[in-house]
Amino acid sequence: MECKRCGAGEEEKKLEACPTCRKPVCNDCLLPFQGKGFCSEGCGMWFFHGEGDDESDFEESPDDA
Repeated sequence: MECKRCGAGEEEKKLEACPTCRKPVCNDCLLPFQGKGFCSEGCGMWFFHGEGDDESDFEESPDDA
């Protein structure tokens, strides 16, 4: 296994699984987001805000057009 961000292997650094996507990431590359570590900002946002909370994810209603 290798870190998703820097490519370091298990023998070089301790790897943890991102809580959202479960991809391996080393402690040096973990991105802190609201007290947890993630492999990317997107994974941190998705973990706390979930899918569909972004305004771009909402479809326009026929009245909005």
